Amino acid sequence: MATVYVKYNPYRLQTEIKINGHPMETDNTLYRLVKGKRLQEWIGSFPKELKAATNSVSFDLTFYGMEMDWEDFKEAFQQAKEAKIINEVSLTFEEGRSSEDITNKIVTVFNDLRHGPVEAFKDERLLRAFENIRTAVFPINVVATMSSGKSTLINALLSYELMPSKNEACTATITEITDTDKNFFQAIAYNTENEPIERIELLTYEEMDRLNSDDNVQRIAVDGDIPFIDANDIALRLVDTPGPNNSQNQAHKNTTYSAIKNGSNNLILYVLNGTQMGINDDATLLDYVAKQIQEGGKQVRDRFLFVVNKMDGFDPQKEGIEKAINAAKKYLNDHGIDDPQIFPCSAYTALNIRTHLKDIDVRTLTWEQMKKLPYAAKDTLTNIEKFNEFESMHLEKYSVLSPSAKRNIDFQLNQALEAEDTKQQALIHCGILSIEAAIIAYVKKYAQTRKVKDLVDSFQEVMTTSQVLAKAKTTVAENEEMAKACAQRAEAIAVRIGDGEEAKKFKERIAAFNPMDKINAEATRLQYEVEDEVNRIFHHYDDTITNKSDAKRMLNQFRDASQNCMAKLSAELESVINKELVETGEALLWEYQEKLTHFDDAAAVEDLDFHTADLVKDALQTMRASIEEWRSDSFLDAKIEEIGTTTTETKTYYEKVGQKAEEIATGTHEEKIGTEQVKTGSHVEWVGTKKVKNKNKSWWQVWKSSEIEEDVYITVDDYEERDVYKTVTDYKTIMRDIFEERTEVTEKYEAHKDEIQTAFVSLYRMKLDDGIQKSLEYAGNQIEDMKQQFSDSFDELDKLIKEKYEELESCANDQQKKEEELAQNRKILEWIEANKKEMDAILDI
Repeated sequence: MATVYVKYNPYRLQTEIKINGHPMETDNTLYRLVKGKRLQEWIGSFPKELKAATNSVSFDLTFYGMEMDWEDFKEAFQQAKEAKIINEVSLTFEEGRSSEDITNKIVTVFNDLRHGPVEAFKDERLLRAFENIRTAVFPINVVATMSSGKSTLINALLSYELMPSKNEACTATITEITDTDKNFFQAIAYNTENEPIERIELLTYEEMDRLNSDDNVQRIAVDGDIPFIDANDIALRLVDTPGPNNSQNQAHKNTTYSAIKNGSNNLILYVLNGTQMGINDDATLLDYVAKQIQEGGKQVRDRFLFVVNKMDGFDPQKEGIEKAINAAKKYLNDHGIDDPQIFPCSAYTALNIRTHLKDIDVRTLTWEQMKKLPYAAKDTLTNIEKFNEFESMHLEKYSVLSPSAKRNIDFQLNQALEAEDTKQQALIHCGILSIEAAIIAYVKKYAQTRKVKDLVDSFQEVMTTSQVLAKAKTTVAENEEMAKACAQRAEAIAVRIGDGEEAKKFKERIAAFNPMDKINAEATRLQYEVEDEVNRIFHHYDDTITNKSDAKRMLNQFRDASQNCMAKLSAELESVINKELVETGEALLWEYQEKLTHFDDAAAVEDLDFHTADLVKDALQTMRASIEEWRSDSFLDAKIEEIGTTTTETKTYYEKVGQKAEEIATGTHEEKIGTEQVKTGSHVEWVGTKKVKNKNKSWWQVWKSSEIEEDVYITVDDYEERDVYKTVTDYKTIMRDIFEERTEVTEKYEAHKDEIQTAFVSLYRMKLDDGIQKSLEYAGNQIEDMKQQFSDSFDELDKLIKEKYEELESCANDQQKKEEELAQNRKILEWIEANKKEMDAILDI
């Protein structure tokens, strides 16, 4: 088992390695791997290289440094063990200490230096360089597709409702919010020419809404407070970046891709809609993000925080929250983003707690008080209960946080629980504090340490040069041999500087620097690459298009793909140009230092303990710092008509326009309607008697009565009741269609795919060629300007060298000045040593 000790200082970018107690040799592969680099740049390959350097697979490792770097160090070796690169590893952490107000202490040292005895520290160019670094802002680009809640998230981070939130396509306006720790917001609106057109001293939501709706406004620069971080540590800038589905402005799409490609010093918050994962058109951009992460390693991976927003839209009693988060991870995995940094969140809940409910104690809220609250606040009361009551809704558990950040979140949660502060508990559980913790961790790990290094570098060389010059003056004043040697070198260098032929040769070497060949070659490669990608759109369609909708769909896809490809090419080309600019500047500086080395060699003076280049290191550093400073539908319709052939045909037809009800007879049936009396015959019926004359009595028959009784009968009709029926017709209701006559003019459309492809690809190539040409012209102009600027500066440096050697000669030859300089330079050396010790103490961990 190899015993390994690693000490890493993030402020100096210094790494010390001991293997089995022995310091690492400078010609070792490990030394070259870590020298002058940030830990996150080399830690990914360190375990494998350490294995090769030690010929061991088991390690007893001690890491001395900052906790933020220790976590990355430990993770790299744990992953190496899982990947079976190493077998066993014992990890020990020794925590270094750093000043909490390190930036302020560096500023104090710099101010002391500016008021000290060395004139070089009073140079205004040095002050400008220092101030530019000190006041530099750190961008956080917030990218999202439509309806992801991007504006709500920004407002939640601001603890103030500033950004208009609308369920519609992104506007063409870029908003940049810079942290100044003011307790109000101000803004300047810019037009397409980047000219200020309006200044607002007190910015409100209503004003922002108006500016976002103004087509003349292309960018809004806002100053105010981003409350979760101190602007004195690092000035953050939240950039509301146009999303991938914003096709209104090619330049803004270029800006988005450029931020992803070239923003080594920025952070990306990529916001996804947790309730509608994968329905938006961000696939191309996510593929591009994946490419950058795969090529850039850990530091680039750390730049991307994927915020899965709108988690309040889930019902924890019905839906598995973890399932939704895993779906987000799978969605990103499918686009090639492995092990993404996921931060589930409800920005809506966080914003309302921090605004509408800020001064309200929700525990004592009465019904009457609640009725007076805005709807969003009432809705959030339910969310507070949801996030606090359901453990599955404790979103901080799912966030990718470092152990130290997790401990801090747990500490805040315990405090909130003890204080029964339900709002603070909900703020933690809804995920907003995890996002802020991740931003702070990244800022401390990368932005703040880089800022510290850049601040120190800006005046470190001035301090070194001043020290070299003071020592040289002291040496030549005290040592006659050194004085003579200095005079010899001064004379030889003066001759070479004064020699026009030497200057001519050097300027010819500068002129010969031509990185444009490399830039042109890279531009051509990128152009072919994106043309192939765009042409793939047409492979999915038949040779002949017979439908305008298909033609329009194809052209829409082509337009989107070509815009994305142009944005990617712009970002890639910008990266190439910037890289070549920096390398050209460094090469020019190296060429000048080589020239000075040749001067020293030609002077053939070996006794001096300094080199000519040492006398102008401060000026070279200043020059080095300067290197760093250095879709519409109408259009589609017109094109479709232009490319295809349309004929017309008129025909008459009947179109069903509705229905009406109609009854039809289906038969009959008898239906009883009552009864009637029907005569069936008659009969005689006795009704009584009556007296009638007796026809049988003769006149002489006295004994017989003259009247007799006779029966009386009547004839009575016989009747019977019979049912009476009527015939009823049977009907049924049917629905009959109603038709109206129509006349139709039909269009027959036909276009050949190759004609569409030729027309649009040629147009695309024109735009592409024009964009590339402008980029190349810009690069050429920048490089020529740099070469001219450096050439002029080198002339000034030549004069400065002569002046410094003249100072040294004066110290050696003028007795009175010699004595004065001795006393003064001893003080200067003591003063420089004291300031160097103070600076070392600040940077020491």
